[in-house]
Amino acid sequence: MTEEVIRIVKKSIFINLLFLFAVLNPLTAEGRAALVIGNGAYTGVPSLANPPNDAEDMAKTLKEAGFEVVLLINADLAEMEAGLDTFTTLLKGKDTALFYYAGHGVQVAGENYLIPVKETIENEAQVKSRGVALGDVLDRVKISGVKTALMFLDACRNNPFPGSSRSGTRGLSVVATPRDIESLIAFATEPGYTAEDGDGRNGIFTAALLKCMKEPGINITDMMAKVRSEVMEETKNQQAPNSVLRLNKPFFFIDAAALAEKAQAASMQAAADLAALEKQIADQQVQIDAEKNKSKKSALEVEQQKQQALQAAKKLEAENLAKEAERQKLAADNARQIALQKQSADQAAIQKAGRACRIGRDATRRTGKTCPEWRLRKPRCTY
Repeated sequence: MTEEVIRIVKKSIFINLLFLFAVLNPLTAEGRAALVIGNGAYTGVPSLANPPNDAEDMAKTLKEAGFEVVLLINADLAEMEAGLDTFTTLLKGKDTALFYYAGHGVQVAGENYLIPVKETIENEAQVKSRGVALGDVLDRVKISGVKTALMFLDACRNNPFPGSSRSGTRGLSVVATPRDIESLIAFATEPGYTAEDGDGRNGIFTAALLKCMKEPGINITDMMAKVRSEVMEETKNQQAPNSVLRLNKPFFFIDAAALAEKAQAASMQAAADLAALEKQIADQQVQIDAEKNKSKKSALEVEQQKQQALQAAKKLEAENLAKEAERQKLAADNARQIALQKQSADQAAIQKAGRACRIGRDATRRTGKTCPEWRLRKPRCTY
């Protein structure tokens, strides 16, 4: 094999590996944008070890899930405001906006503020002028025109000044979700409580969040239930993440069905490209057999060797993509089966609640006393 042919083989394999990596990337960045902030290098208040790690790992995970990400680490007030401006511009034409913050946060008069680094804050007035109001972030997202807004706040503390951890006294206050867009606002713990940093690379809430976000085919509502469960288990029920949801449609960070469809399309395209190349090589062989001029025949044979080297790389690519398509299909089928089982279980629970309500209603009419089962009926029950 000539040096030229070897060069062609190496180049073809490299290009096809890049193509395979692109195919295996779950989604494109089109339609999804995120602003991720991790503040830990505080000077006027106790520093925090984990938020920069949390933000870096979150940005990486979101990019893998198809988000275009603006990442800020240890941002001061000017940098946070500039980041918000960039994020607002980035949201134009997008379907989904995501905001993630890890660091100190305080609650003043029912309003939540995110604390930049390098700020000296000693009273409530300074919080309002030197912090970033969470309401402002939410307003920017609302007016951007996105269809879905997601906010994750690992900043559930309201007094960062006395202690050395993330803990404060009462945590952040509840934030109302927008009425006109699909939305979720998730807190590291319940309103009025504080979150723990943990001993690992990430905060306890963010560690669970990162783990669950990477699971293909899990709807975000089920994902947050899983996050809550894992955090409560890790903290022995001392910390319980809280989510405020207004979601009527499922949202997946990694949609198993979409992955399977994309992998199948790539596999079919690779097979078609390979078939076209094999036909081209066969046509070249006909030309070689018919050529009488030795010089021209030799040139055709060299060109055919290059095409055969490319064929070997294309064949490897087609085989890898076929395997990936099958793997993604199995994952999608499994996710679909789990969803159907959950739907069946939910319907059974609704029917059971309905029966309990009917019994409670009848008992109430007979005795004049309210039945506990009826009083605690499910919201979706018609009775």
